[in-house]
Amino acid sequence: MVGMLAGMSVVALGGTFVLALVGAALVPASTQGLKSRPNPVAEYDDAVAEIERMIAWDAGIVRRACRSTLLTDNKKTARVVVCFHGLTDSPLQFSAFGTAIFETGVNVVAIRLPYHGLGGAGVGGLSRLDATAYRDYADKTIDLAHGLGEEVDVIGVSAGGVVAAWVGQNRSDVRRSIAVAPALEAVAGPSFGSAGIANLSTKVRNLELPWGPSIELVHSGMPLGALAETFRLGKAVTLASQDSAPAAESRTCISICPTDSSTSRPCSCACSGFRWAGRPSVSTR
Repeated sequence: MVGMLAGMSVVALGGTFVLALVGAALVPASTQGLKSRPNPVAEYDDAVAEIERMIAWDAGIVRRACRSTLLTDNKKTARVVVCFHGLTDSPLQFSAFGTAIFETGVNVVAIRLPYHGLGGAGVGGLSRLDATAYRDYADKTIDLAHGLGEEVDVIGVSAGGVVAAWVGQNRSDVRRSIAVAPALEAVAGPSFGSAGIANLSTKVRNLELPWGPSIELVHSGMPLGALAETFRLGKAVTLASQDSAPAAESRTCISICPTDSSTSRPCSCACSGFRWAGRPSVSTR
């Protein structure tokens, strides 16, 4: 009898736990409070001084290859290109691309994503990254870019693609925004399943997934909370794009086929739901 009661208690506890998880998955993650707060920097010297201060701060706590980078010809150029790297990656992701663009006479800046590359922190250090931090990071980077070039172009990959998409939707002071394989949604499968995973992940923040990049000098594994916050920012962009015209002058969304396992559904990409008010400037390849 005692054993039977104990077994029933375990089953009841397990059932309660499952119900709690289901309930958490059904409660939608909020997309409020993610509007832009622009404060552009006008002068070249001011922008460079702040970026150099950030790089110097990085030198004390961030692994060398993960630090922010600035390629400049010591003057404000007609155009500046901003590069947003992916989750668990670093500005090194744009090393070859940035150098090639810089050699055309364009200033290039790649600011490290928040909490990335911290020495000894591991992938768990990214659990503090949320959609608000993404928003503040994007705003500050674009603000600084205005001091480096007369016109601002933006490109981002995966999570950085979500940031680029957010910029394209919210910043009218950007000329062009290119989102490459943006991680706007969770995984392949029905949209309600994708939303459930994202909702649950915002509440189970410290779980680390074993898969993800294992490249030298970047994080290995994937922090579930930070991934969910990437999807939360993506959801905010997608909803806004369906209700209002994008702020940037030119916007492009590029899908990678047959599948980008960290982004969305095979071939249809998150770009398919990323309507940007129905304008034809969104392309899927």
